[in-house]
Amino acid sequence: MYRIFGVSPETFVPTVGALLELIHPADRQSFDAWYTACAQGGATGELVIRRIRPDSSRRWISVRGSLTKRSGDTSGYISGTAQDITETKDIEEQNKLYATKLEISLMQTVDVITAIFEIRDPYTAGHERRVAEIAVAIGAELGFDAARQQGLRMAGYLHDVGKIIIPAELLSKPGKISAGEIALIREHAQAGYDVLNKVAFPWPVANVALQHHEKIDGSGYPQGLKGDEIILEARIVAVADVVEAMSSHRPYRPAVGLEKALAEIERGRGAGYDADAADACLRLFRDKGYQLPR
Repeated sequence: MYRIFGVSPETFVPTVGALLELIHPADRQSFDAWYTACAQGGATGELVIRRIRPDSSRRWISVRGSLTKRSGDTSGYISGTAQDITETKDIEEQNKLYATKLEISLMQTVDVITAIFEIRDPYTAGHERRVAEIAVAIGAELGFDAARQQGLRMAGYLHDVGKIIIPAELLSKPGKISAGEIALIREHAQAGYDVLNKVAFPWPVANVALQHHEKIDGSGYPQGLKGDEIILEARIVAVADVVEAMSSHRPYRPAVGLEKALAEIERGRGAGYDADAADACLRLFRDKGYQLPR
C-alpha cells in the first residue's frame, strides 16, 4: 500500500483521515462511504480512486476491503488490498479518445457526402440533416440513450444516399412524373442499402436506408414489410422524413406546411406510421414547442 500510494511506512500512519488526504478531492466522498460500509460489515466490492502524488503524477488505484474480526473481538479491523491500475485506465482513456476521434471523422465524412448531394440536388439542400435532427428528437422522446440517438443521426444523414442512382434532372423535375420514373426513384432504398451495408456501422444505418419507405400496414416499399418487421429506427426516420418533406418546398410542389404534415402523421398513425413514433413526434411539436430545424 505504501508504494502504491507513494508514502513512507516510517512517516505515514494509515488512519482514515490520513488516507483521505492522499486521495483526489473528487473521490474522497465515495472513499469515505466505501470505508464506512466496510466498517459496518457491508458488501463493498471494488472502488476505483485517484491519487495525486507529491510529484504531481496521477495514479489510479483499485481498493477492496472487508471487516475482519478475531474471536472475542467486538469491533474488528478492516483488511483489504490496493492495486495500481493506472496503465489499464490510461489504455481505456486512450481507447475512448481514439473512439471519439473516429466518430468525429466518421461524421465529417458523412458531412462531405451530404454536401456533395446538396450540390447535385440543391432543391433538397439540408433535407438529410433536418430529417436526422427530427429523428434524434423523436428517439430521445422515446427514451433512446445517447449512443442510439447518434445512430439515428447517422441514419438520418444517410437515409437517401441511394438517390445517387437517380438522374439529377429527375430529382428536380417540376410537374407530374411517370410510373416508370416513380419506379426508378423507388430503387433508391435498395441502392442505399447496397452501398451502406458494406460499412461496419455500429448502428443499423443500412437497414434504415432500406426500410424508411416501408409502412406499418405493409403498403410501403421495397419489401412490403409490416409492423415490427420494420426496425424501430427506420419507423422513426420514416416519420421524420414525411414531416420534413411536407414542410419544405420542392420543385414539383410548394411546401404544404408543418400543420398539414403533422395532420398526415396523425391520420396515418398505426397504419402508415408507427404509433409510438407518431405520438412522440406529435407531442414534440404540439405539446413541447419543438421547432423544425433550419
